[in-house]
Amino acid sequence: MRGVILEMVGKPRKLSDPRVEAKKRGLKMLHVLYGIATAEECPPATRVQAANSILDRGYGKPEAHVDISGTIDITAQFSDFLRSLDDDSDKSNGSNVIDVTPEPSAPMLQRSNNTDNDDDPDDDAN
Repeated sequence: MRGVILEMVGKPRKLSDPRVEAKKRGLKMLHVLYGIATAEECPPATRVQAANSILDRGYGKPEAHVDISGTIDITAQFSDFLRSLDDDSDKSNGSNVIDVTPEPSAPMLQRSNNTDNDDDPDDDAN
């Protein structure tokens, strides 16, 4: 019936509250969802979605986020931590220290002569 314009005859129906209508049909829809959730011929994703809908209505939807506000004073813990680092370094005599100084024999990175780079002032190709 595509393209057909229907004319309204008589006075329009009064629309009722959608919540009231949903509550009237709620038990029937719950049975429909249960049927989908337990029907082995339905795809697993559909069954899971129906089961989640039943659980959401029975137990409520889980919180999307939890708002936590407050302050935490970690000054004492941080000071203790720094003190423990200082105490550990005194006891270890440097045995836990890793030397990251480069060796003198390590080769230096050479700069490649790229003739395509006109921004290089050291490039003799110009």
